[in-house]
Amino acid sequence: MDEVSSFYKNIESWDGEFEQTTFVELLGRTVRKKGYISVQRPEKLRIEYEKPQAKVYLFNEGELYIYYPKEKAAQRYKNGKKLLGKEALNFLTGLSDMQKDFEITESSPKKLPLQFTKKAGQVLHLVAKSPTSNLSEIYLKVDSKTKHLLEALLQNESGNLTRYEFSNLKFNLNLSKALFKLPSDQQIQIKKGL
Repeated sequence: MDEVSSFYKNIESWDGEFEQTTFVELLGRTVRKKGYISVQRPEKLRIEYEKPQAKVYLFNEGELYIYYPKEKAAQRYKNGKKLLGKEALNFLTGLSDMQKDFEITESSPKKLPLQFTKKAGQVLHLVAKSPTSNLSEIYLKVDSKTKHLLEALLQNESGNLTRYEFSNLKFNLNLSKALFKLPSDQQIQIKKGL
């Protein structure tokens, strides 16, 4: 675990592609999406989905926007950190500080509706320290040599389980501040979120 934390402590930004597979407990079915993620410390996040519906999550300065490019519309949540969950945000934007929010051990996932792919790697099990966490547990698979994140399994308190498979990760990029904001060259209808 110390090697993983040490690697990510020196990472100010990262981006890459992902494939997301979510098992929705209530529906008993699996949903798949592909997207792109960009992260800038501290606490800037962009998650962009292309299919089935183009949608972009932008987190910056405590606010969360869910932007629908085709509709030129967005929802704004002033307390985005609460909506995303402190642990989820800290996980995504600062893998170096995971010990603050999680108890961490090395172990493989228990029997879950989704499992890791067959890629080799070191598996870490993270259990949220806070009883009010949106995430009950996380399993991470990192490359044993490079410590790059390969996959993540996240289980939230409602029982939904999501697997992210990451690819083409790049680190310490000079990411534009505009990447984490709504486009300024468009008229976007912004609605207040919950």
